[in-house]
Amino acid sequence: MPDNNTINQAQEKPVKKAGPFKRWTEAHAELWKFIKFTFAGASSSVVELIVNTICVSWIFISLTTAPDSGVLGYICNLLKLDNMGVFYSYMISTTVGYTIAFIINRKVTFKADSNKALSITLYILMVVFTIFANAFIGVYLTKFFNTFWGQSVIRDMVIKAIGMAIPTLWTYPLNRFVIQRRSKASYVPGYLSNKQIRQLPQEQRAQAKEDNKRIFAEYKIAEKERIASEKAAAKLEKSQGKSK
Repeated sequence: MPDNNTINQAQEKPVKKAGPFKRWTEAHAELWKFIKFTFAGASSSVVELIVNTICVSWIFISLTTAPDSGVLGYICNLLKLDNMGVFYSYMISTTVGYTIAFIINRKVTFKADSNKALSITLYILMVVFTIFANAFIGVYLTKFFNTFWGQSVIRDMVIKAIGMAIPTLWTYPLNRFVIQRRSKASYVPGYLSNKQIRQLPQEQRAQAKEDNKRIFAEYKIAEKERIASEKAAAKLEKSQGKSK
């Protein structure tokens, strides 16, 4: 058990000042989440492309037969997949890419603590919808660009870039507010989780919810004041350094 001197030394240890980058990310928390989300998507897309190239070029290169005419044939036709080798490559690489994005966003971007099984289920539903939505978006974008822009590599890249950007309209909000949720109880001191509130006697639950609102409002004010204070201190320190 630590003695009093050790405790006092730990209490007297100066708190490390937040650097400019840390202060910026705290002051622009939502924008910083979106930047990390975009980076996670870009990183997973690079890995997905590499895995797909390896599968198409080496692993499934001999599978050149056309897809079946049933449901599989319809899916391949919708996604513009030419043969079974391309189909398997697409399924494997897409699974790898979306899995990496899920892990990065859960652990780094949103630091989620929501139920993992529910998050995975909702994420899979979102991914399936996004895959088929991308197919339809690609078809209509191609038709639209064909009306004024002849086929070229640049045009195809523009279509691909727009097609990749559009799903962000629903993938970010769904990840941020539904799939990868983080409870306020995990970072706001004194804030009770829904589970903790349900464990209280019935007559205390309404008051606990009101207390949560007050605690969170006070937390936001304190955080804004802290960030503003750190900015002012950094600005003062910088100006004093220049005057020397």
